[in-house]
Amino acid sequence: MSAVDTEHTNLIDMRALLFVAALALLNSSVTAQSGALQGTVLGEIDGTLEPLPGANLFWLDTEVGASTDAEGRFILDRPNNAKFLVVAYLGFRSDTLKIEKNRTQVQITMVSADVRLNEVTVREKVGSTSVKYLDVNLTENISERELFKAACCDLSESFETNPSVDAGFTDAVTGTRQIRMLGLDGPYSTYTRGNIKAMDGLASVYGLALIPGMWIKSIQLTKGTGSVVNGYSSVTGQINYELRSSADEEHRFVNGYVNGAGRLEENVVWNEKIGEYWGTTFLLHGRRQLLEIDRNGDDFLDTPFGNQLFLQNTWRRFKAEGLRTQFGVKYSYIDQWSGQEDFIGSDASLGLWGYTNESHRAEVWAKGGYVINAEKRQSFGFQGAANYHDIRSEFGGVNVTTNTWRGTEQSAYFNGIYETELGHPDHSLKAGASFVYHDQSETFNDDVFERSERVPGAFAEYTLADPERFSVVLGFRADQHNLYGLNLTPRLHTRLAVNENLVLRASAGKAYRTPNMIADRMGLLASNRDWVLAASDSDLPYGLQQEEAWNFGFSASHDFEWDYRPASLRVDYYYTDFQNQIVTDLYASAREVRLYNLNERSFSHSFQVQLDYEVVRRVDVRLAYRYLDVKSTFGGDLRGVPFIEPHKAFTNIAWQSRNYWKADLTVQWHGAASLPYTGDNGASYRIAPQAPDFVTANLQVSKEWPTTGWEAYLGVENFTNFKMTRPIVSAENPFAEEFDASMVWGPILGRMYYAGFRFRLLKADG
Repeated sequence: MSAVDTEHTNLIDMRALLFVAALALLNSSVTAQSGALQGTVLGEIDGTLEPLPGANLFWLDTEVGASTDAEGRFILDRPNNAKFLVVAYLGFRSDTLKIEKNRTQVQITMVSADVRLNEVTVREKVGSTSVKYLDVNLTENISERELFKAACCDLSESFETNPSVDAGFTDAVTGTRQIRMLGLDGPYSTYTRGNIKAMDGLASVYGLALIPGMWIKSIQLTKGTGSVVNGYSSVTGQINYELRSSADEEHRFVNGYVNGAGRLEENVVWNEKIGEYWGTTFLLHGRRQLLEIDRNGDDFLDTPFGNQLFLQNTWRRFKAEGLRTQFGVKYSYIDQWSGQEDFIGSDASLGLWGYTNESHRAEVWAKGGYVINAEKRQSFGFQGAANYHDIRSEFGGVNVTTNTWRGTEQSAYFNGIYETELGHPDHSLKAGASFVYHDQSETFNDDVFERSERVPGAFAEYTLADPERFSVVLGFRADQHNLYGLNLTPRLHTRLAVNENLVLRASAGKAYRTPNMIADRMGLLASNRDWVLAASDSDLPYGLQQEEAWNFGFSASHDFEWDYRPASLRVDYYYTDFQNQIVTDLYASAREVRLYNLNERSFSHSFQVQLDYEVVRRVDVRLAYRYLDVKSTFGGDLRGVPFIEPHKAFTNIAWQSRNYWKADLTVQWHGAASLPYTGDNGASYRIAPQAPDFVTANLQVSKEWPTTGWEAYLGVENFTNFKMTRPIVSAENPFAEEFDASMVWGPILGRMYYAGFRFRLLKADG
């Protein structure tokens, strides 16, 4: 069924589904709150009221108690006849409060015990983004608190406040975003969901839109080649995302979002405990574009029209003994269109240009572990996943398509891991085997591309972990690919703790990647360029060799105090050297996309320095500068890869009041970037060889009411209102050979206001 036929039916169905889900959720919330007391515990520190995490509360003469969370919040069941609540916290006077029977919410302010105790109070502040001191890899842990600073909307948009990842549109039509890490496109990173491989093949770029941002509990971003346990890919790093689950303190979570361009989203998370050992989570995401927006007046919609509906259910077994396991299933549906206004529903006589896309994706996954001998740290774990993906995209006019791409994918993955101590607690070994199955069939205009991969592999990884000083992880894996032969993957990661505040890390490793010629470059489908493929071996997928790369990295992390306030300084450098990289040559001709395996130089240098500092109480500042040197050989000349900004400066300022008001400001300076060649076009359709530098800024203000679980936010993206004046070349004549909507190097929409809310209900035993 096409996007045209299904539009109105899907709108009604999705609205009804979301409305029923929201009503059910809120009804359940009200029910769940009865008989419980919620509130916040505060204490006066340095003259201001602060939430007290870990404060203990219990009903007098009962065994019913709870502790406050990181924000000082608690929820506590109330037994019959319970009247007096005891509150205790180190350094503060314990108190016993009489709580009226019909009261369900309280805010408790504790009084300091005495001056001497205040002097020895120890406070620890954990940043919203942090690097683990003991981790041998340079891994940034991005918490929910950091993710909430960017209110919208999927995984690709979750890095707005992180200088390590760049995000931008692939083109001016499809609304698809892609990310870059170390200056290289997102497909060179490995994406995992709970450390299980999650996206590749047809979803290598498009899949980021299938992960709603409000479903994500945290992200672990690792630069450089990762562990061999996770496979032979991961050229630039690993992005692991953890979704909300029944292990969280939340019982219910709801989010609603709307922006000035008419984008409406709703997310619902429903956690339930089943019996003594099981928990289940239902996640629902819906999205609808309400308005047709054309702010630059080129008669093309600035954002696609259509629907998204994602459903997910996961299960988790909590029992400590025996097999610990979790598994899940997810279905994702996208139906959207874009292009010239009034394209949808038009006939061929109007000669309008448009884009339609319909995608279905089904996923199942599971993982588990069993402790064989706890004393010797012997255990066995497994990971498994299977996907089905069907996507149909058309670009062009009614009955006159210029590009048609249809693909189906069936894939499966299994990984078994055995771990044991090697005679001493500091020495351990992981070993195991994996198998990858991947069938993919694509029709691109008149060409058919099919591939069937079978990849058995084995790996071993030795770890020396001395937390006080030095750690090393040495891994090796071998994979027998049925199409590309034997892949040998060595990797080394080291960590040296110079002292308790300074950690040095280094890594080196090789990686391989199977090409996805069209999925990796789907933004180029929004142009009238001819695709010219220089195949070197007709027996291989697309006739192209597998990409290979070596990655080397070094980093230094230093935590210190500056004027009695915490600060951290991090410097990292990574070098990636490609062999057989598949180059997208947009310099040779404005009429063609040339693709070929490169036998000459292709590399990336990435250098970043970042400072995080609490400049005054409740105000955190993050400053960063990043330099990229990303070059490939095009037509015999070593040149900068198009659209890559060599220089970028980043500032983020976050403020939070004692009354739970929050404000977050992010300002980025984007340096000039090289652009593709357009000299073949007429003078009016040529673009400059270099994009100008520009500044963008985002601002968000939010207010939380912890005792009720509600939070509201209001923000503006790109409030400098900088935007490309002509994001589409030859927009006035989309069937001309010059037409190209893939020349996007900056913002398209300009200033954008948005608003939203979050509601969470904590578990009664949380």
